[in-house]
Amino acid sequence: MLNELWMREEIQLLALLMSPFVFIAVVMLLFWLIGRLRFAGQRGAWRQTTGRVLRADVMDDGDNGYYPQVVYEYMVDGKRYEADRMAPGLTLTQGSRARIEQQIQAYPPGKTVTVYYNPRRPSQAVLEMSARSNQGCLWGALLILLIVGIFSAVWILLADPNSFLQPLVKGG
Repeated sequence: MLNELWMREEIQLLALLMSPFVFIAVVMLLFWLIGRLRFAGQRGAWRQTTGRVLRADVMDDGDNGYYPQVVYEYMVDGKRYEADRMAPGLTLTQGSRARIEQQIQAYPPGKTVTVYYNPRRPSQAVLEMSARSNQGCLWGALLILLIVGIFSAVWILLADPNSFLQPLVKGG
């Protein structure tokens, strides 16, 4: 019975310690979601122009894998712009080098491409109007964090305050 109480207090303490991280993840998700909704609302207002690919590289993020970087130039109202966004949303690590090399083959240097740009801020541009398919992984990870956060919050709220706060008040 004493062992069960110890485990319960450890789980409660873990839930308490995890709560700020889960809160931060949820706030980041909300900011990302608001940005995506704003983009979706403005997407119809974005205009098209033609551009030219300057270079296409496979970038190593140093930790988890590779992602494509396609640098292109385009003109809006007589002014030259340069951008490297392929699609709206976050630039996420995409996987193996071979997979990214295959993806950037569609953008050889010198190729004429359609560029979608924000008429309010012509420096904001993308080559593809649809979001990357791997952003589902981000949603999945954030959903798991949200579930853990809800579990932690419920656990804390249902806990007996005396048994839960006692180790914190006594310093461990």
